[in-house]
Amino acid sequence: MQWFNDLRLSGKLTVSFALVLSITIALGLLSMTRISHMARESELVTGNSMPSLDKLGAINALAGRIRLAQIRLAIAKTPQDAANATKDIDARIGEREKYVKEYEPLASDGDERATWQAYQQEWSAYMQAANKSRSMSESGQNGAGEAELTTGEAKRK
Repeated sequence: MQWFNDLRLSGKLTVSFALVLSITIALGLLSMTRISHMARESELVTGNSMPSLDKLGAINALAGRIRLAQIRLAIAKTPQDAANATKDIDARIGEREKYVKEYEPLASDGDERATWQAYQQEWSAYMQAANKSRSMSESGQNGAGEAELTTGEAKRK
């Protein structure tokens, strides 16, 4: 460090300024790389995760509405109530399928896709059991249809 002590004041100021400038440039470059990494991550969240969560929320809400309409069908007292419930079930199933088609390309690989496929298999099994209840209700066996939905195979799905 003797060389620094031997410098004139102007030399010391130049070296000190260069050191501060190089530290500032290094911090700026580090900040730029960190911000670009953060921008990529936020793009992943806003470009994929948020829309997929929105679709999953809609699918979940429609699944609940389908189940309610199925119960309304099973306990329908009049043919008009049954027809309205059947129409509602079919409309909600179509709407759910639309959201499923929109969601599937957004599902990330790995765990999310595996979980989605397991959910879809469970949903298919539930719908098969619920269709059994629907057939019973449409053939006039409302009590059996209601029992199938509330205590039978559909309840276990």
